[in-house]
Amino acid sequence: MSDLITDFPALLKYWNFDSNIKLDVEKLTITSKKHISWKCPNCSYEWKASVSKSYKQILNHTRICPVCDLGEVLVKGQNSISDRFPNLLGYINFHYENIETIQNEIENLTFTSKRLFHFKCPTCHVGWKDVANTSRLLTTKLNKNVIHVGCNEYKHYVPFYKAYPNLGKIYLPGDYNELEFKKLTLSDNITIPRKWKCDKCDCFFDLSIDKLIARIKRNGFYCTKCEATFDTAIKVNATPLFYTDKHLLDQLVKNHIKKNMIDCLSNIVATWKCIECNGEYECSVVKRHQEGCPYCSGKQMLKGFNTLNETHPYLEKFWINDNKRLFSDYWHKSFDVLNWKCPCCNIQFQCSPVEMISRTNLENSNFETCPNNCDWNTLIFNNDIFHNSPRLRKEWSKKNNIPVHLALSHIETKKYWWNCSICQGEYLCSIPIRREVIDSCPYCNDEQPLKGYNTLADIHPELSSYWSSKNIQKIDEITLSEAKNKKYIWLCDCCNLEFNEKLSIVLDKFSNIKYREFKIICPYCNKKTPKPEESLGYKKPFLKSEWLDNINGDIYNIFSNSNDIIEWICRKCHRNFKAKISNRAEDDECCPYCSNRKLIKGTNDLATTHPHLIKEWSSLNDRQLSCLTNKSTYKAWWKCSVCKGEYQQTVKKKILMKESCCPYCQNNEVLKGFNDLATTHPWLIKEWSTLNDRDSSSIMCNSSYRAWWKCSECSKEYRQTVKKKTLMNISCCPYCQNNKVLKGLNDLATTHEYLLSEWDYLNNILLAKPTDIDEKSNKNVWWICKDDPNHRYKFKINEKIKYEKRNLITCKICKGLRRKQEHFVQFAKIN
Repeated sequence: MSDLITDFPALLKYWNFDSNIKLDVEKLTITSKKHISWKCPNCSYEWKASVSKSYKQILNHTRICPVCDLGEVLVKGQNSISDRFPNLLGYINFHYENIETIQNEIENLTFTSKRLFHFKCPTCHVGWKDVANTSRLLTTKLNKNVIHVGCNEYKHYVPFYKAYPNLGKIYLPGDYNELEFKKLTLSDNITIPRKWKCDKCDCFFDLSIDKLIARIKRNGFYCTKCEATFDTAIKVNATPLFYTDKHLLDQLVKNHIKKNMIDCLSNIVATWKCIECNGEYECSVVKRHQEGCPYCSGKQMLKGFNTLNETHPYLEKFWINDNKRLFSDYWHKSFDVLNWKCPCCNIQFQCSPVEMISRTNLENSNFETCPNNCDWNTLIFNNDIFHNSPRLRKEWSKKNNIPVHLALSHIETKKYWWNCSICQGEYLCSIPIRREVIDSCPYCNDEQPLKGYNTLADIHPELSSYWSSKNIQKIDEITLSEAKNKKYIWLCDCCNLEFNEKLSIVLDKFSNIKYREFKIICPYCNKKTPKPEESLGYKKPFLKSEWLDNINGDIYNIFSNSNDIIEWICRKCHRNFKAKISNRAEDDECCPYCSNRKLIKGTNDLATTHPHLIKEWSSLNDRQLSCLTNKSTYKAWWKCSVCKGEYQQTVKKKILMKESCCPYCQNNEVLKGFNDLATTHPWLIKEWSTLNDRDSSSIMCNSSYRAWWKCSECSKEYRQTVKKKTLMNISCCPYCQNNKVLKGLNDLATTHEYLLSEWDYLNNILLAKPTDIDEKSNKNVWWICKDDPNHRYKFKINEKIKYEKRNLITCKICKGLRRKQEHFVQFAKIN
């Protein structure tokens, strides 16, 4: 069973209880793909993500807020580079970056942006290229400022007038530079051009601080015009070298030059004492940077350090005391001609120490020994090939079982045992190579492992508990340089599972882990590789027969719910296809060939699976039936076997519809000569009017087209839908049906001519005309009494006809009814 979210407090603290009120946090597992709401407890930012994704992030980062932790979402004023690292501009190298646009860039990028910047430490002047969230810069807890790790943790606050007081002599004040010299500190940017004035020749020049300091340390002068140097002493209440060159401060000899009188740019001669050779010498501070100790670099002789007495003591056998100085007063680079005496023949001769060293070299081919050419190798050095190399004599091993003078000193293939004076390890090496290569020890050079000195177990003993016994080599049998780029088997102390990983990656991750938990490296614990019971091979063993090991690797290294799209081989049709791992199930339809999504001619093409459709396949198609499957969405032409009409329909829909899908047979489309109006209702053709803009052969009987018709009875044209026309058995002529008035057919003047004698034309002039209305009209019009022409009255037309049919009196005056006085025009009957 999968772990629940409640089992991981680090993940649970991001749970948004307000937005996830409908979800039960105690039932959700860490492998859930459900997208839920999360809320940062620090910045209150809310976002949505799946539980499984958030769990993987919490394993890798421990904190997962997209704003304040991961920097995936930019919120200005909170997680931009300028907000997270307020003093980062002090470390930007403006020799490469644009000073005009850099501020806008760091305000619009998150602190985890992959944008590479050029940096230069304002304290130690070391430059590098990295992202803003570089490991070389450490953020302080006090004010969130960044400091250079291992450099200026405690010096960034030091002002320039304490570290480089000499620069204050030429730094222009006031309006020339934005900052006063007294306000400059070792955390201010040193790559911004600043204005200077030579205190010797009054020459003005612009130069950044780092380039000015580099010029002085390289050339000794700061002004290119007069080559002026800082050759006068200063006096400050500080020790400048303490902030810039602390190692030089320990070598400065206290005499007339005090520590507060010079800085690292001074061209003042001071006395120094080397901590290596203890020799004292004089030089300026600037030259001390360039040249170093003259004794250690072999430029000058120092008694007790590099004289003949220390470097070539065997020459004392040839020394004569009548020389002007003692043997210890000369060194190996002396060219003074000295007196020497051969111990063999007692002959005296003269030569320089340089020449004498060459004479005593056993491999000498250019110089003779003494004038008598005595055999010094045998008579004086007793064939001791290491007479001039005391260190090699000391390291000659007893395991050789022969004295040195009997060894084969000129054969490179003959190897002897040596006992290293540093690591105490014994190794084999030929004498010529041993003499030529000073540091030839394979253990000191990390070429071979030596237990207890340079093995991986000695350098990183904390890895011993994670080293698997399945490795061919033991952890104390390999060196770090040999194993760094190789893969080894490791045993996780959390899940007790073994995995392969490069040593370099393990060391890199393990050294950066705060509590040194190996589960952060383990691919099983951080869900990069499935555990055996979570693998695809374990959960879906039926897929083993379709798995391609040579392409996809081991099936037991893949998660069963992975969304990767990989290649498979179908166990039914034995063809390769691609499908998402999480979509695979037993007897699924992921194979596009078996599910007819991809074509295989002769297997799943339409001509093979549905041969009855061949007779309906139209010649209008640009593709063959054998080139399509039953799942195809190709809109093909089909020829109906009933109506012989051709129509378009997708292949997929054609196959799914069991009944005929012919639009002509279904009366969804018109086909001339089959289901058009002229074919199905030929008797209506004689009523089809010429006013129509469509032909009767282009319309079906169920059409809603409002056509014009010409009545065969009254010859009058009227409009009616085709569908309604075909459904009505009787005539639908509105004139014949008295639904509309037609003059000369069904108007009142034609059907009831006898009423015209009573029609009051003058008073009805604005009401109606007898030729415009029919007998059904209920209009109230004026009438002239047929009994008394002086009587005029109003009466409805349809009521008038009813009264006349019943021989009833319609004149209201004759009936003695009172009526309201109305004005009307006296009508004189025209004879």
